[in-house]
Amino acid sequence: QRTWSRMDRALYLRQLQVMFEASIPLYRSAAVLAEGKEYGPLVSSKLREVPRDLERGRTLSKSLERSGLFSPIIVSSVRLGEESGKLD
Repeated sequence: QRTWSRMDRALYLRQLQVMFEASIPLYRSAAVLAEGKEYGPLVSSKLREVPRDLERGRTLSKSLERSGLFSPIIVSSVRLGEESGKLD
């Protein structure tokens, strides 16, 4: 069972960015990433909540914050991107 490392976070966010730039809907991108088998059951469970939150109308920053997997600085950076309209 793997843990959620800084490298895992960086890779997840980078993959999310690439899919976003490719015009894949954010909730779909998060769902695809959550399907990965690389992480332990607890992390996978939390990652599956991100696309569910997005489908319910929550912002990405709020979804990442609720997961508990991302630091406050990452959540704040995403929130600033959302507010400025420059999420990518």
